[in-house]
Amino acid sequence: RNQSKACTAPGHYRASKGNARCDMKGMHPPIMALHATSRGFGFVVMSGPFSLVDWGTRHVVKDKNAVCLARLTKLLDHYDPHTLVLEDPSTLPRRSARINRLYKAIADLCYSRSIDLAVFSRDDMRHCYTSVGANSWQDIAEAVGRQLEPLRRRVPSRRRAWQGEMRRMSVFVAAAFAMTYWQLADTSHGLSAA
Repeated sequence: RNQSKACTAPGHYRASKGNARCDMKGMHPPIMALHATSRGFGFVVMSGPFSLVDWGTRHVVKDKNAVCLARLTKLLDHYDPHTLVLEDPSTLPRRSARINRLYKAIADLCYSRSIDLAVFSRDDMRHCYTSVGANSWQDIAEAVGRQLEPLRRRVPSRRRAWQGEMRRMSVFVAAAFAMTYWQLADTSHGLSAA
C-alpha cells in the first residue's frame, strides 16, 4: 500500500488491517486526536463523544520529528487507541515541510500498528462548529470547553495582537478534530474504508 497518500484526502478514513480493538464489548474503543505545532504536539484521548480520558501537550526542542514520534509511540502503547485523528496537511499551504513529514511518518506508524487513521480538513472541523457560532480558533476552543467538562477551566484566554498562541491551544485544536471525528466519521465508522 502506498503510505505517501495516507494524509492527503480530507475526510479520509482508512481502516487498518484487522484491528482487534473493534471487538470490545459495551464500550467504544478509545480514539486519539493529535495536533502538531512548531513546538511539539497537543493530544486528546477519548472513549466517546463527550468522554475525555486524557489530554496534554508534548514540548520538543531538538530533533523534533524523531522525538515527537517517540513520545507518540509511548502514548499509543499506553492507550492503545482504535483510531488516530489528524488534520489534513495537504489543505494547508502554510504548514511547514517538517510537519508534513511528521504527519506522513505518523500515518506510517499507524499502519504498522494497525491503528485506523481518520484525516479531516480544517474546513470539515470548522463546518462542525459554525452551528454554535464558532469562527475563530478562540471561539472553537471555547466551544470545546463547553462540550468537554475537564477542559472548561483550561480554555486559553483571548490573546492580544502581540501575543503568541498559548501552547495548550493545541489540545483544544486536537479536541476539535476529535469532536469532528465523532460527528462526521463515527456512525459505526460510517466513512468508507480506503
